[in-house]
Amino acid sequence: MCCRFFEAAFAGLKRCFGDRYIVFQVQNTGDETFYSASITIHTLKGRHVVFSHILSKPFLSNENDCPPGRKSLFPEDTAFLAVEKTSDIPFDDDLRATIVLCTEADPGKTCVQQKVEFVLKK
Repeated sequence: MCCRFFEAAFAGLKRCFGDRYIVFQVQNTGDETFYSASITIHTLKGRHVVFSHILSKPFLSNENDCPPGRKSLFPEDTAFLAVEKTSDIPFDDDLRATIVLCTEADPGKTCVQQKVEFVLKK
């Protein structure tokens, strides 16, 4: 077991069944499979948490797919995470998402995180 890492980037704001979703691209750069994901978004100015959620079946194969996705992200695989854009998440504001991916390997799950800064444009 060498590494438990991933890369993350903001992929944009997409529509899915009429709702807007904030989409992030994640790439598993380690040698473990990830089985769960959570995302917390807060404003950089004032550091207010505007979104926090554990995602069920979080991994979408394509950035235009709609949730739910598949349950796992294998080593060297790329997927997308989508969270619904609520009125609490502001447009035209500096935001930071903390993305946490977890394994369920013995002796217990291990979690790693990446932070992504972004701005939502209308």
